[in-house]
Amino acid sequence: MDAYKQELLQRSYNSQVNNSLNNNNSNNDLRIRKTKHPFLGHFLIWGGFIIVITTLIVFAIVNTALKVPNNYTSTFSKNVIETANAEDSLIAQGLISPGDEPQKIRVQYDNETETNFAETNFNNNRNLLKTYLNFGLGIVGLLAVILLIIGPLIGFYILGSKVTEPGMELDPRSGKGPQSEVPNEIKGWNFGAFMFTPYWGMYYKLPASLLAFIPYVNIVVAFVYAIKGNEMAWKNQSWLSVHEFNHFKNKWNIVGLILFLFSIGVPLIFLILSTIF
Repeated sequence: MDAYKQELLQRSYNSQVNNSLNNNNSNNDLRIRKTKHPFLGHFLIWGGFIIVITTLIVFAIVNTALKVPNNYTSTFSKNVIETANAEDSLIAQGLISPGDEPQKIRVQYDNETETNFAETNFNNNRNLLKTYLNFGLGIVGLLAVILLIIGPLIGFYILGSKVTEPGMELDPRSGKGPQSEVPNEIKGWNFGAFMFTPYWGMYYKLPASLLAFIPYVNIVVAFVYAIKGNEMAWKNQSWLSVHEFNHFKNKWNIVGLILFLFSIGVPLIFLILSTIF
């Protein structure tokens, strides 16, 4: 009888241990790893856009604020001409001889000349300041364009780097290259890989996706990654589970599908409108 009770207790204990292990495995299957440096990744992706837009706004403000009026010398020129005409008139009437300039006209001319030189000096300095500022903004703009091209690639690479915390067990079927076992659940077409090939590839650490920047080659590369990209990504990196892999895959798929429909839908709408009207 005692042996029978002991056997029942042992079975109960084993059952509890197995349930605990199953729960732990189930929880591990539903866990999603976090990105190592999310802020840096997002900054590199969006920083270029933000800096370019900011530079254009500052450029417009600087050129508006430091704009020199086109007619800033017109008043001086007009007064000089009037002064010369008045002098010619007095000479013609014989009231003064050539070379003798009335005091009033001389004073007016000197005052206008002094005012114009001061105004010209100020406007020259303003033009020089605007030139330096525009040059600086041009350098910033150039750096921003470079960041706009390279930044997203590095940013997605960083966002694709996940933190594996202690206690997390990676799926042994993933991350083993050609020896990996690919689950059927992850196979299929990937709109994210099709529409954002180089950026999708950097996220999943597949540098060959950069071939998508080469004209004509990009079409072939886009289709290859759209069809086989999921399997390549599964083999190239270790994942906690199919659930984690699909979590990120679905995000890329949704955004890629939206862009695909938009790129097809907008030209189609214009084509229909052009045939109607």
